[in-house]
Amino acid sequence: MTRAYATDEQYERWYMTECCRCGRRRHKAGTWPDGYVCRTCSDRAVRTRGTCPGCGQGRALPGLRPGDGVPICTTCAGFSRTFDCSHCGFGGKLLGGRLCERCTLSDRLTALLDDGTGRIRPALVPLFNLLVAMDKPSSGLAWLAMRRSQPTNASRLLQQLGLGQISLTHDAFHELQPWRTAAHLEGLLMTSGVLPTVDKYLCSFQRWLPGHLASITDPEHVKTIRLFATWRVLPRLRARAERSHITPSVRRFAAEQIKYATAFLQWLGQRNNSRAGQPARPDHLSARLNEAGIPAAAARGAAIRQQLLELPAPVVADALGYHNKTTGRLIRETGGTWSRHAAGDHTRSPTSRPPREAGDS
Repeated sequence: MTRAYATDEQYERWYMTECCRCGRRRHKAGTWPDGYVCRTCSDRAVRTRGTCPGCGQGRALPGLRPGDGVPICTTCAGFSRTFDCSHCGFGGKLLGGRLCERCTLSDRLTALLDDGTGRIRPALVPLFNLLVAMDKPSSGLAWLAMRRSQPTNASRLLQQLGLGQISLTHDAFHELQPWRTAAHLEGLLMTSGVLPTVDKYLCSFQRWLPGHLASITDPEHVKTIRLFATWRVLPRLRARAERSHITPSVRRFAAEQIKYATAFLQWLGQRNNSRAGQPARPDHLSARLNEAGIPAAAARGAAIRQQLLELPAPVVADALGYHNKTTGRLIRETGGTWSRHAAGDHTRSPTSRPPREAGDS
């Protein structure tokens, strides 16, 4: 594509001028009765609406009345052309085909939400009506034009919705990327009634979870964390959403539970990849407990002394494989009173009566 000008001086002379409205040297947007105007002043002027003081009609007021500079319509200002939309007749900023911003937005949405039959997918008509009726259609056009170079921009997602390539479910949107665009579109679908309303922080967690799972390298860890999120974390969030609104702190705590569980699994894997299904020797367990700051010997002694306070020393000795003298010494050190079994027949219930002798009355 060749340039229409040969030098920068020609470009400056042909396309740049001093704006009659703001006084700055800018690109020419048009020639109006009061002089050249730049694009910024032109857009601002054609969006000015009200009752024209000259003709008394309600319409766009891009012109300025000589003398006092009061906004007036194109007819009263002596414009050679109007700013009326060729489709709906609305006066304002015109885009391609001399269409206003709202008609342009309507045409683009109709093309994007086409289900392949030349009409909007019936289930998406409420979304179409919501977007076309927005207060500032220019914002909708800017949203559709964002990230055009990315394959998953807003326009592409709308096109996939129209063709039925994206299911109208919350779970389907939680898998989409970029998540901000998907989240905004999901919110619009809930507002229009296409999707049921769900707590926004619950949706935020469900959008965050797939990305976190994708960052885990161990497939077995992925399965474990997915089960933990599905059967433990998500049910609690849904129950909280049914009772009241989920707060940002609750949302952060749910994510932290997943992160800590992931870190714990990674720690286990790094400690000993051979820790699972194999018996551990006592000396190995003792060393691991000492590494964790738990004194195994002291803990074992304390546990034996506690048992001696609750059970006879011979019973503890038989159960743990200690000598009777050892348990007897420990019971004396702890101040216990159990030193040996009570005398009598231990096979008989304490509450049963002795057999009656012959001749007893």
